[in-house]
Amino acid sequence: MATKHPQTPSTPLPRAINVTRFAESRGPELEALHSIVSERLNGDFRSNRNKRRRTTGYDNRVGKKRFRKRDKNEVVDLKKKLPRRIRRKNELRKNEEVGFGVSGDGTKRLRTHVWHAKRFRMSKIWGFYLPIGLHGSGRGSRSIMKSVRDGVVVHDSSYCAAVQLEGPEENLLSILSTVLVPSEADSEILSRKVISGVAYGSAMLHHGGTTCSHTIAPVTYMWRPHERSEINDLDKGDGLHNTETIDNSSALRLVWIWIHAAAFKEGFDAVDCASRRENEKVGTHVNCISLEGQLGKVEVMGSKASQLLQKILHPVKSFLQNNMDMKECSVDETQDEAQLNIFNSENEDCTSSSVISLVINDPRISIGKAEDQTSAGNQDSTLGPVSSPCSRNGENMNLWHAANGIYPPVEESVLCAEKHHQRMAFYFLNDQSRNMLNEPSKEQCSRVCPVLLLKNNHPKNSIVRWSIILPISWVKTFWIPLVSLGGRAIGLREKHWIACEVGLPYFPSDFPGCNAYSCFMENEAADSVRSAELRPPSVRPLCVPTSPPWDVVYYTFNKKKIVRILLHAYKDGVFEDGAVVCAPHLSDLAFMTSRSDNKFELQISDTLLRSYFVQPSGKWDLQEPSDPVGTESHRWPIGFVTTGFVHGSKKPVAGALCEAVLLARLREEQWNAVPSKRRKKEIYVLVRNLRSMAYRLARAEIVLEQQEQDVEYM
Repeated sequence: MATKHPQTPSTPLPRAINVTRFAESRGPELEALHSIVSERLNGDFRSNRNKRRRTTGYDNRVGKKRFRKRDKNEVVDLKKKLPRRIRRKNELRKNEEVGFGVSGDGTKRLRTHVWHAKRFRMSKIWGFYLPIGLHGSGRGSRSIMKSVRDGVVVHDSSYCAAVQLEGPEENLLSILSTVLVPSEADSEILSRKVISGVAYGSAMLHHGGTTCSHTIAPVTYMWRPHERSEINDLDKGDGLHNTETIDNSSALRLVWIWIHAAAFKEGFDAVDCASRRENEKVGTHVNCISLEGQLGKVEVMGSKASQLLQKILHPVKSFLQNNMDMKECSVDETQDEAQLNIFNSENEDCTSSSVISLVINDPRISIGKAEDQTSAGNQDSTLGPVSSPCSRNGENMNLWHAANGIYPPVEESVLCAEKHHQRMAFYFLNDQSRNMLNEPSKEQCSRVCPVLLLKNNHPKNSIVRWSIILPISWVKTFWIPLVSLGGRAIGLREKHWIACEVGLPYFPSDFPGCNAYSCFMENEAADSVRSAELRPPSVRPLCVPTSPPWDVVYYTFNKKKIVRILLHAYKDGVFEDGAVVCAPHLSDLAFMTSRSDNKFELQISDTLLRSYFVQPSGKWDLQEPSDPVGTESHRWPIGFVTTGFVHGSKKPVAGALCEAVLLARLREEQWNAVPSKRRKKEIYVLVRNLRSMAYRLARAEIVLEQQEQDVEYM
């Protein structure tokens, strides 16, 4: 029987190498290579003059000379200001807990400003530096539409901010009833879900307390759930609907109203004014504060939006709800099926307009590594003093408690040091930087983040949309993984294209009754004039009103009535922004809809085109033709196109606003001309681009008749 020899312990690899001994062992090889090179160059190792590069990088005489000259003049400025490039880099690298980065003129920057500035055309708008669109002449819509149909696009909409109302439920309902006009499509059951906190609502924000209430902007609002039933407690059967049975009007509630940056100041003033009027009542106290710079918002849209979120969002185990001391957060190895199916479109608990509250692991760490590193945090001290609880007071809190403070994410340098230590430990090498992980950090950080997921998967819309609401300090942490794992970033222009493709209104372009629309169009008109002045007078384009002159539309009883229609070209034609919508004659329809080979084209003269809109006193007005030829081709305008066709779309659609009474009369006239069996809801109208002489036939669909939520905006 063979004897077993004892195993000799493996000797560790040397950490240092003797360079002298290494060079001596390679001496013969170097001499052989030197002899070969010498034979090829005939012993001349000098480089050719035509191949030399003149440089003074190796010579420090210039620096020495400058230093001696400085000593001679005795002008040594030790406190010299750093270069602007370095100062700006250090400033943008910061990740403050709240607030935006501000430039010298007060313009705010998003947390993803550096990422967008390298890839998008940036512009000052609404007090922010925002990505307008990809570089180029504004094309590329076909590729964007393909990304939405077959992939996913992401957009950083952190420029939108929330207004927080806190007080008794009955007082909050009173305030909301004065400033919000909810969507008519919201049923009574959905409204109960919104108040209970399991869904969010859409409404139009108005100035309350006035006889002529002025529209401000479309908004979304959401209620914080009752403390007895949190939204993310999905392991209790139908936990999403337990809050509907709670009825306590005196309970302290909290409401967030999300407003676009173009109308945030006006909207906040309106809500704050309504709150002050409510506080004038006896025994009423409602707080109205702005959450601008505290919360961020990232939108994910496309057919594969849910699949992308599944890769990024890894929920952690539910925190303890009692007042016990917080323990280290660990990933739940047996996650509830409800949490795993929150992105399933067939999930009944997660319907459209749902609000889902979760606590997410740092998306920079994969789910497998997150389990190892989180469990190692209880045993190994290599993770450093990073705090696991997401809130400053160490209790279990969600995003609704963001006002109390939420720790920012771990710095990238710390994560890189941890990965380096793991690689060195895998090869059984001593890591000299291990002690750096145990040094006390300047500020506490967290590896988990509370988020709110807003789902908008309307059955009539062909696009899946998710919104991630998270602390402003975590936006960059979520943005990079979203883009790295397949999300295509878009700007404001591409977002407008998607809204037009889906058939949803886009704020502020499709809301001419708001002040934000007027300000936006004034800036667009100024830019158009400046670009036209750069061209010679002989090649300048025809001067047309950038902002459609809505006053030229005839309003019955001198009243304006915000009706939105969708336009489809009958045969051919492209409808641009600002195109005029006109009422056709019955004879026009007979010729344009006939199947004969004779092509009937209705158009105005070139003289009438140039004098159609005039600006006698600084305001655009309609110039009615006086000659018989012009009168014969003139068709009275009933509205304007607010969102034109998107190039590359398979089913192009344009959004327009028309006067309701004139539109109803036009339908009645067309219905009376055909039998009742052939009548349709669609209305035939004429559309003419402002720089074109030809009228194009189009089919108009009234959005309100389709019972869609017209207040939803992108």
